[in-house]
Amino acid sequence: MDIEDVRTFVVVAEAGSVSRAAAELHLTQPAVTRRLQRLEGAVGAPLLDRRRRPASLTPVGRDALERCRRLLCMAGELRALAVDPKVPAGEARIGVAHALTELAFSQPVDEVRRAFPGVALRLRTGWSRELLERVRAGALHAAAILLPVGEALPSGVLGEAVGRERLAVVAGRSLVRSCRCR
Repeated sequence: MDIEDVRTFVVVAEAGSVSRAAAELHLTQPAVTRRLQRLEGAVGAPLLDRRRRPASLTPVGRDALERCRRLLCMAGELRALAVDPKVPAGEARIGVAHALTELAFSQPVDEVRRAFPGVALRLRTGWSRELLERVRAGALHAAAILLPVGEALPSGVLGEAVGRERLAVVAGRSLVRSCRCR
């Protein structure tokens, strides 16, 4: 069983499709399919129901997903044995709301990558609600999301407000003059 086949299966399951997983992994769709087929051969059962579009996890695939995530975590821990134990290593899956990607995350991500070269950051952008569900499902370790002021976090997640977002509606001066709005 190849660890990259396991990683590919997890990415396909999290991405929801082979094509999105291929883009995320920087592979072709046929390469992703071959990796999935090898893993299915090693497991001895189909992990994806390909008769449906998009493909969905089979019952064996659902059971295998969490085990594969744990296997990837353990493989990261094994690789970390060779590095200084005081230096974080492994994989961190972080979701970032679309509105925050360029605004707030470019510099911190660069700093984390420089400070902790042993940590493989897997960033995923999406809408806040989608990212929240991915955290609850275990597909992401954490996420930076936007929520309306006063909205409580759902059960099953911990979080802390770190700021308030100012919302402004803007229009070009020509539009305002042509509407005679004031």
